[in-house]
Amino acid sequence: MLAVSTPSRALRPPLTALIDVVFILLLFFMLSSSFVRERQVEVKAASGGVANTAVPLRLIVRADGHVTVGGNDFALDSAAFAAEIQRWKLADSAIVVSAESDTAVQLLVTVLDRFAAAGLSRFSLAESRPL
Repeated sequence: MLAVSTPSRALRPPLTALIDVVFILLLFFMLSSSFVRERQVEVKAASGGVANTAVPLRLIVRADGHVTVGGNDFALDSAAFAAEIQRWKLADSAIVVSAESDTAVQLLVTVLDRFAAAGLSRFSLAESRPL
């Protein structure tokens, strides 16, 4: 009779390659995740009603992190800018916000976030076009 030898243990794939793939996937998901909590700024459409006849303030956000309002220059993080926002809120001023062409969107969002945090609601965005 012919004897056929069978292996005594079952063949198993090597686990080293599987562990490498798991670590690569772990690194991929860790590096592609965002740990920053994103915030939203609510922008409402203007309601129809009695329009304020006062000329709105024009605020220009610059690429260097400063804003210009009526010829005055403020840093975004300065106490003077925060005081101006409070003054605009008390005066119920309308503000038109625009940005220079090379300004990062995050700077514009930071200005709008400061307005929302202060309770300033009468502002609008304007498109900046090159001359």
